[in-house]
Amino acid sequence: MGSVITVLGWLLSPIISLLVNRFISYLFDASPKIQELEIQTVPKLEQMLRKIEEERMHRKAKKERSAVQNLDTLAKLVKSALYEAEDVLDLIAYHQIEKDVIGDDEPQGSSSKWHPHIDDAIHACKTSWIGRCITTLLEWAQVNWFEVARSYRDWFYDATGITATGYQLEDGTAVYSFMPAIARWKLRKRIEKLENTVTNVENSPYLTQTSSGAWNDIVNMNRRSITSSSTRKVFGRDRERDMIRSMLREDDSLPSSSSRKCYSVICIYGIPGSGKTTLAQYVCEYEKEDKDRYFDTVMLIYVSKTYRLEDIFRDMLEEITQSRHSEISDCRGLEAKLVENLRGKRFLLVLDDLWVNDENHEKLLSPLNVGKSGSRILVTAQSKEAALGSNRLIPISDLEEEQYFSMFMHYALDSTIFDDREYIPIGRKIAKKLNRSPIAAVTVAGQLWRNPDIRFWQTTANLDVLNKTKGALWWSYNQLVVDVRRCFQYCSIFPRRYELERDNLVRMWIAQEFVKDNDGNNEDVEDVGQSL
Repeated sequence: MGSVITVLGWLLSPIISLLVNRFISYLFDASPKIQELEIQTVPKLEQMLRKIEEERMHRKAKKERSAVQNLDTLAKLVKSALYEAEDVLDLIAYHQIEKDVIGDDEPQGSSSKWHPHIDDAIHACKTSWIGRCITTLLEWAQVNWFEVARSYRDWFYDATGITATGYQLEDGTAVYSFMPAIARWKLRKRIEKLENTVTNVENSPYLTQTSSGAWNDIVNMNRRSITSSSTRKVFGRDRERDMIRSMLREDDSLPSSSSRKCYSVICIYGIPGSGKTTLAQYVCEYEKEDKDRYFDTVMLIYVSKTYRLEDIFRDMLEEITQSRHSEISDCRGLEAKLVENLRGKRFLLVLDDLWVNDENHEKLLSPLNVGKSGSRILVTAQSKEAALGSNRLIPISDLEEEQYFSMFMHYALDSTIFDDREYIPIGRKIAKKLNRSPIAAVTVAGQLWRNPDIRFWQTTANLDVLNKTKGALWWSYNQLVVDVRRCFQYCSIFPRRYELERDNLVRMWIAQEFVKDNDGNNEDVEDVGQSL
């Protein structure tokens, strides 16, 4: 009797497995939901978030505070749903990796429970008249039963549509059997909750009005790839440039002595984004192109609040010798190499974004006193206290109104727009809100360049958020699409002034799955990343 049960169980186990899988999958299958989540739900949520942000800007321009607050609530709901969707997809990926690592073979120890039944079957067969006929077959099966059972299972699975990760439904969707049934049920509930969020947001009266849809069509139609809107040009700094160049050549008129330094310091100071770095770069460009070559070497070094002496010394050596001297591993060796290359030379060293004096400043300046008399250090800083003790201070001045407006329009208007009569009065209104902040002008103008529709300009001109520089920067940031913002946020993990190679950064974005071909053009992701 035991042998009969054993053989029947062996033959019927794939059928029972199929029926159980069918029943469980009917209750707990999440495969279609998972496909919908990846293909439909997540893109819908991202599109909704863009719509909400664009509608919010539109309503804020009309000073509809209640609508803005409700749109803020919707944005939080959609962002939360996006994070939940990412968690679900990560969970599925985790279970798939776990299945790949562990495998789906039956444990070796599981065969031991079948051996007693096979022994009983052999003993029963030996005592019957057909024993001689099948004894050999059963003895062979006792040794090779696992291979036979697996071959039978694989044949039956192929015939019934069962796959390695589950069974195949009529619509081609695979059941994720690598996940426990309860986990699949919970997963399905989470996805259904996300779908309900999509439905609720879609039905919001703030996103169903025709004006919002028309506005979104206009913006998307005119949205262009994020590239530099125009070539770099300096406005309104010629007078300061010439003044600083004259100061760099002034005779110190003091007798030389062994204790006297070969250099003097000039400091440009002002609030962040006021144009200090641009002015210093402008001076350096003219000194490098100077036919008389007053300075033997010109070095432009970005310092920032936290810096390493080794990095600064390598940057200085690269400016002088076009090599970072990676063969030198310690700071003392770099300092000696710097002394060797500066000795007897008149240099101009620009230390951009220097902060208040600290103990590293003395070490930073120690190799410089071997230069030729008349050398100069030009410092840019937020505070005059960071001037390295110099009393030659230059506060950065505001641009004149017309110069500022010219700079703003240079970055805001595409050169292909020949008739700018409609844009100029609106541009003046926007530029006036920005309080002559250069960084605000370039940032806001860049967004206007990407959205040249006149209605977008008119709406932007009514935004009170542009009255402060931080508000203008925040508004510009919110105009970026979600994928670009994530790439932008990723860059914040690197130290300030960290030099990133474009190709390497794009590959890092791709590795983090930040770069996607959302337009469905089958474009290579590296090409998409390069366009950001």
